[in-house]
Amino acid sequence: MFQNPLHKYLKIHWPGDSSRTCQDPRAALISILSGALGWSIVLPEFFPDQGSSWIAAGTGIALFVGAALVIFLMKCVFCIRWPLYFITCAFFLTAPVLGISIGILPILLLLISLIFLGPIRFEKIWLPAGIFVLVFLLAFGAVWAAPQAFYQRVYDAEGFVYRTFFAQRASAPIASGHVSGENNYPSGDVQIEVTVSRRPEETMYLKAFSGGDYVGGQWESADDEALFVNMSHTLEWEEWLDWIRGLYANMYYVMNDQTAGEGTPEAMQLHIRHLDGDYSAWYTPYYGFWDLRRNNYEEGYAFNAFQQSEMDIHWDYADPIFQGELDWYIQVRDTYMDEIQTAYTHVPEDLVPRLAQLCRDHPLEGTDAVTAFIFSVLDNAAYTRTPGRTPQNTDVVEYFLFDHQRGYCVHFASAAVLMYRMYGIPARYATGYAIPDENFILQEDGTWKAYVTDEYAHAWPEIFLPDYGWTPVEVTPSGSEAPGYYPGFNMSALNEFPEAFPIFENSQSAEAMDGGSGETAASAGRFLSDLAKQLIKYLKDHEQLWWAGGAILAETVAMIPVFFILVRFLARKRLEQSRVELLFSKYIRLLYFAGLEEVFTGQEEDFPEKAFQQIPAVSSQEVKEVVSIVSQAAFGKKMPDAGQQEYVLAIYRRSAAWVDGQLSRPRRWVFRYIRHFW
Repeated sequence: MFQNPLHKYLKIHWPGDSSRTCQDPRAALISILSGALGWSIVLPEFFPDQGSSWIAAGTGIALFVGAALVIFLMKCVFCIRWPLYFITCAFFLTAPVLGISIGILPILLLLISLIFLGPIRFEKIWLPAGIFVLVFLLAFGAVWAAPQAFYQRVYDAEGFVYRTFFAQRASAPIASGHVSGENNYPSGDVQIEVTVSRRPEETMYLKAFSGGDYVGGQWESADDEALFVNMSHTLEWEEWLDWIRGLYANMYYVMNDQTAGEGTPEAMQLHIRHLDGDYSAWYTPYYGFWDLRRNNYEEGYAFNAFQQSEMDIHWDYADPIFQGELDWYIQVRDTYMDEIQTAYTHVPEDLVPRLAQLCRDHPLEGTDAVTAFIFSVLDNAAYTRTPGRTPQNTDVVEYFLFDHQRGYCVHFASAAVLMYRMYGIPARYATGYAIPDENFILQEDGTWKAYVTDEYAHAWPEIFLPDYGWTPVEVTPSGSEAPGYYPGFNMSALNEFPEAFPIFENSQSAEAMDGGSGETAASAGRFLSDLAKQLIKYLKDHEQLWWAGGAILAETVAMIPVFFILVRFLARKRLEQSRVELLFSKYIRLLYFAGLEEVFTGQEEDFPEKAFQQIPAVSSQEVKEVVSIVSQAAFGKKMPDAGQQEYVLAIYRRSAAWVDGQLSRPRRWVFRYIRHFW
């Protein structure tokens, strides 16, 4: 039997080729194109959003070409397919962990690519395809039925690795504005030691970072320095900028210390020590005053501070001795409140368009009403430290609130701050530690001490209240305070909204996402319906996908004729090196294509005349000569020489050229590029 002369370089199966490691060209084309399209859809998730439709289209084209080249080399040149199977299947299973959102279309395309990846004949694809589809659907169904249970096992393993090898990095995000789109794995190691002079009666918030502008997955540090400069101009105190800064820094502590009513206890003394010796970020209490006398980098630093429940400021305090300072404090407070109305109410609506639309659709006035609405909206989400990964090029707050509805403190706090600002209420994003009062243990010297691990790292929104300054608002379900807990909040405002305000139709509840018993079968129809709606909305919201998709489709259409031309070229090269038996076999198939109705083997007496009648470009005598050469090669002891080989090839070419000239354009295309006769 004929052996493909290009077998060493291109492992493609041709009719009559007995190479065992070959590929059918049609199966190869389907596998390459479907795989390249599938990967060009999902891989852009790894790239930052370029914004430009042209850049997105260029990225899609580059990924398509790269994926097509890799599949072609692995399938048709090196004939090593197991890495492609492994990478694709592993990607399906780990995509949610990596934060990659895979739609139905790329799943189907990659599935088709894998089906046609093996060394199979195009005509006999049904059996391996059926087996592969069955196995895939069983695996996909098992994961989809209980996704949280499945991925929780993955998260547990990931958390073990993280705590084992990266525990030393655990404290870094506590003093930053990064809104993590990943899972949170605290190490449980003690980070700081807090000693207080008396037992706290409420959760102690120690702040290390205040966020100003939101730039998508990140809060920039609040720039109060620019506000102080503006205040100095407004108050006409340009020469007293440092004085303004100092007055504001200690204002609420001093005011409470000087004007609080009877029964207010003395300020609590705090001492904070970092066990790792890193004091690049300090943790400050609310309503406090930095105690300069008890600070050094080896032993830590100290504050005097009041608890929130101990704040009782009287701005109309009448003591004439304090009257001068009181007037200054009032001017600083009022001017600062005017400045933050602009500085801390900005929201980049282009990053969170759905959240902005939600607030526009529900106009509200008053801090209490807005706070109640925020809690109602956040009740749609469930608290978890392992929500998975936020897809690339997707805003973490929007994904948390409208799509996934699972997250932890950084997600709840960020959503709340943005909503406060959209209603014109100054708010900031804060990170640090939230230490429950029960964590403080009485010491022999009468002080109370808490050993704070990174499990108490926390994020929260803070709003400005005239009598308290910046004040924490606990919005995370796992928080220690009651919903809406800040001084003066009217709890009855919570009755104006349902427990979980419906932020969009057909949203999946946290229980449904958990794959609870009895829900899987009933929600199958809703799942497909929601999936279709989300796909349509996603395409509408991402215009650049149309550009990229159009460019990829155009390139795919352009590559198809190139592929067929290449295959035809290789077929003709193979024909030139074929033995006379294979050439004669193809000549008979050529006769049948041309319209010969009788069945011949070539040994019949009337075969030359019948062949001449069908293809008059070759005489019956020339056909007899070809039959003689082929018979000698098949049954004789002497192989045809080079002249005889060339003679049979010339007869075949003349016959094929004549038939090609008689055909209509559609049949000629099949004749050349599908059957490879010419």
